[in-house]
Amino acid sequence: MGRERRRFLRHRHRRRHSALLCRSAMDRLEPAVGNQPGGHLGHLDGQRVRRGGRRRDRPFRRTQLGIHGQQHHLVPGGDPRAQPAGRVRRGPGRDRPAFRRRGLVRPRRRHRRLARGGLVRRRQRVRGGRRRYHPGRGVRRVRHDHLDDPVQQHRLLPVRRDRRRRRDHLRFRLQRSGSAQRGERLVRHGYGAFRPPQRNFGRPLRRASCCGIVGPCSSLPTLTCFTGIRITNQGVMMGKLDKLQPSAVWRVFELLSGVPRGSGNEQGVMNALKAWADERSLAWKEDKVGNLLITIPGTKGLEKIAPVLIQGHVDMVCEKNAATKHDFATDPIKLQVLGDWVTADGTTLGADNGIGVAMGLALADDKSTPHGPVEVLLTVDEERGLTGAAGVMPGFFTARRMINLDSEEDDAIFVGCAGGRDTEFVLRNRTTRAPKDSAGRKVTITGLKGGHSGLDIGTGRGNAIKILTRALAVAAADMDLRLVDIRGGSMRNAIPREAEARVVIDKAKGRRFKQIVDAQLQRIAGEELAGVDDGFTWQVAAVKAPRCLGLASSRTALDLMTAIPNGVLAMSKDIPGLVETSSNLGVVATDGAKIRLVCCSRSSVMSVLGELVDRHAAIGRLAGAEVIQPEGYPGWKPNLKSNLLQVVKKQYGKAFGIEPQLLAIHAGLECGLLTEKYPDLDIVSFGPNIKGAHSPDEKVQISSVQKIWKLFAATMRELPRS
Repeated sequence: MGRERRRFLRHRHRRRHSALLCRSAMDRLEPAVGNQPGGHLGHLDGQRVRRGGRRRDRPFRRTQLGIHGQQHHLVPGGDPRAQPAGRVRRGPGRDRPAFRRRGLVRPRRRHRRLARGGLVRRRQRVRGGRRRYHPGRGVRRVRHDHLDDPVQQHRLLPVRRDRRRRRDHLRFRLQRSGSAQRGERLVRHGYGAFRPPQRNFGRPLRRASCCGIVGPCSSLPTLTCFTGIRITNQGVMMGKLDKLQPSAVWRVFELLSGVPRGSGNEQGVMNALKAWADERSLAWKEDKVGNLLITIPGTKGLEKIAPVLIQGHVDMVCEKNAATKHDFATDPIKLQVLGDWVTADGTTLGADNGIGVAMGLALADDKSTPHGPVEVLLTVDEERGLTGAAGVMPGFFTARRMINLDSEEDDAIFVGCAGGRDTEFVLRNRTTRAPKDSAGRKVTITGLKGGHSGLDIGTGRGNAIKILTRALAVAAADMDLRLVDIRGGSMRNAIPREAEARVVIDKAKGRRFKQIVDAQLQRIAGEELAGVDDGFTWQVAAVKAPRCLGLASSRTALDLMTAIPNGVLAMSKDIPGLVETSSNLGVVATDGAKIRLVCCSRSSVMSVLGELVDRHAAIGRLAGAEVIQPEGYPGWKPNLKSNLLQVVKKQYGKAFGIEPQLLAIHAGLECGLLTEKYPDLDIVSFGPNIKGAHSPDEKVQISSVQKIWKLFAATMRELPRS
């Protein structure tokens, strides 16, 4: 048998064992390649995959969904199977596949390389009047320039190729890229090339597995999704939280942690939840702003009683430590179990309010709790201003009793909350060239605890922006100081943990500047933050700063940040220990010569809240800043005669043998906005212990989740009889 013949047979054998494309993966590719020549990507039921050479009636596209000269087309009819790709030329030279004649050859084993989704082509050289291909040199990448961006986002991962793996039709690999819990689903694609699924979470899912992230395939025994949850034909086996109880709650929470869901980026998790509901044949509907309402029917015999509304928000605050590498737009949360607590690795956990959402949805899988009809309202963009709840229109749901699961203390039932309003300041300046004989300095504040600007504002924790401003203001009083830029915080409702500023000073006063800053920060650490923020650290370093703001503009910016009220401003006269009014300078950012500041104000007395935001506006006008004050959100007035409250109190006493505290919370809950749209809505709020919300120290207590689930289940059993 000739050399060329052996090579062709070996090549044909390998092609017969090339990859199947999973139907769910192809569904994700549909919008990007559905109009490509050679086939149509619609619903893949009853369609099969063909990898073929050029059709006479269609032009040949070299870079179409493949590598090493393979093309993928879909033809109607039949099972999803892979057919041999290259057509063999008839007549002389028929042993050579058609793609070889076009120069799209497969390199030898030692010269194989993976392109970025394109073809690997060898450089041609002419020797002795005959065209040959020089192996291993001139390997170039051919991009999918004619395809949409989602396909270009696919990244081929180099993996070890051997005969056993070449025989596999479809593989799912766990890619250990800095975390043992992050899973990648890899689809076999060509010779030893594996492609992960598309990460465009905003694209709707046509089919979904029981975890709601990836699609099912009857031929797949096991696969791994982004958080390490293993999905089989028999059901879901969880990853990090598989031993925690109640399992139905932690299963949904781990699903939520596997999909990015920062405020404003909720479409991906909403798509996953829609797919989750579809698998359970649950009805759902979505409003114009993106809120989702999932209806869980009542158990047998309780189908016709009045429904109960369970409410929570799906978005989370995205905060991370400076040394943590994490992209909240694409990366899943890395979960950790530390004793009796579940936390994240260097980032916010998202238990606020992911654990509440998980409890509401877990009723669909928990068969031990009889209940009437349940409407689960999942709102968006709560952390940036409760805009999701503000967009709920009358008639979106029918229930008139509501349990909000967005509280963070398991020994209390919350019956009221504070109102709030934000103020944004914009200072527009001009930059100039730094003076001669000047030097740049960078001051960095780190190590503060931060936290929720409502729940933790009364603890006395340090605000990194205000601390940095105080140190710079003292230095500016002693020498000429010009701001280059200043940054700190990321959310208006989180106490800033880190801040930094670059300044320009006289080169001869560099040592004096460091002495002043160190002395001021040392006093703050010793006299104000001792025992509260013991991890507080700072650093002063030399930097290059060719341009800066003028002296007057720098002084104005520092004065504005100094004058803005921050911290607890008044305590409640009716409820001991409750903060009544507070203000939090949560964000400062520099964009060229423009400085932007955002302040969050709260109060349970609406007249006092109005006076506070007017004070903010006056301060901004005196500084010459543009002041922007969007509409705020109302407080939730307590109703101690509530029928729902009496039911929850009774069940709490039965379950735990003590009476719960009835509290109002110094934070914004969506209850106030919903009572504006539904005045007859009866509401209570409770939830498990969550510590360090809105900071990388956020954690939720496992035993507290079990406690609140017991209370929640008992309440749902009792409500049909009340």
